[in-house]
Parts: sequence; structure tokens; C-alpha cells
Amino acid sequence: MNDRARLHLLIAVLLAAAAVECGRLMHAVRATLHARPTAAATATPRVTVQAAIPLRDRVPNWNSDPRWTFRRALPRFEPEGSCVHATLCTLLNWQGRRATAAWWRTHHAGGCSAPEAAAELDRARLKWAATTDGDERFLEWATRTRRACAVTVQAGQHMVVLAHLDDRRAGLIDPNAPDRIDWRDRAEFVHEWRASTGWAVTFIYDPPPPAPQRSHSVRDFPHATRTRRTP
Repeated sequence: MNDRARLHLLIAVLLAAAAVECGRLMHAVRATLHARPTAAATATPRVTVQAAIPLRDRVPNWNSDPRWTFRRALPRFEPEGSCVHATLCTLLNWQGRRATAAWWRTHHAGGCSAPEAAAELDRARLKWAATTDGDERFLEWATRTRRACAVTVQAGQHMVVLAHLDDRRAGLIDPNAPDRIDWRDRAEFVHEWRASTGWAVTFIYDPPPPAPQRSHSVRDFPHATRTRRTP
């Protein structure tokens, strides 16, 4: 066998080996793509959200008008987010004050501190309650009564809606992504909230009643005793 034949044989052996390895790789890829996810990967927490605010009532964040911001005597011209006002509008919608929420949306924008919000809420003659010292009992009351509340996060630079709070987790609705609920560990959330000035505020109106549970008929319980109606 000459050198050229040996070279051709070597190339054939290498190609065959590469084909085998490629086949194994493709088999592994197919197995990964078609593998069923495990129960742990697909499991989601089955939680009945205390304040199940519908999407139509969740108000997204908006930017303030630069000229409006300047007239408020803030030391800059650029627009800024309105997360405080967006969360307040969401709470007003949820508690049945949609006309007030629409009015607030058209008359407020830009950043807002706790004292400024208190003055504006009083000026509008709204019923509200708040804490500015990180009192966790306020969060528990607001979620237990299904009113929800607006809470500060991110070192006081942002505000979100606290829609749920139980022993393990907190459910947050961010006005920057209002189409979903962000689930957080309760202890971690409370720690961040307190480190973010510990401000929480809500309105004192009535949220809608809880969604009715599925009503069962007698056919759902074949062993149930039927009661005859007396003529």
C-alpha cells in the first residue's frame, strides 16, 4: 500500500469516527429536546392571590412631561417615571374608584415622595392609610383585607403593588411589567422594603368580592342523599 492509499484510508477512518460521534451527539440532542420536564421543573405554586387584580385594572408606568417636571421645580428637565402614581391608580381601580383613577392619571406624573403623596391624597379628599416606618403589620392588614398596597423597593427608587403576602411569599405587581405577578420570598421582600424607606400606602375603600368558587350539583356527588320536595 503506497502513501496515497494510506492517506485515503486514514481519511476514511476519521470520517467514519466523526459520523459515529455526530450520530451520538444528535441522539443526545433529540433526547434532550423531547424529554418530558420533571415535576419539579413544571411545578408552580398553587396560590389564591389575596388581591387578584385583573389585567384591565393594572396601570402601567408612564413618563412625565419634561416641561411639567420643570414647573414642579425639580432640578432637571428630563422626564422621569411615574411608578407611585401608576400603583395608586391600580389600587383605585381595584377598589372600585375607576373615575378617580382616570382623573389621577391625567393630573399627576413624575416622581413622588411620601410627604408629597400625602398632601396630594388629602387635597383630593381620598380615604387612605400608610406607614413610613416599615411596619410589617400594615402589609398584613392591607393584603388580609384584599385591598393590596403600594410599597417601595429598589432602595426607594421604585414602587410596586403588593397583591399577596402569606407566611412564605410575597406577590408583587410591577408597573413596568404589569402583566404578571413577581413572586418573592417573604423575608427577602420585607428586608428590601424596609431598606427602601419602608413606605406603604393604600386606599380605604372596598375591593370587589372574592371570585365565586365552582358550585357543585348533586350529580357531582353520586352518593349524596337527594331531598324530596314536599308538594
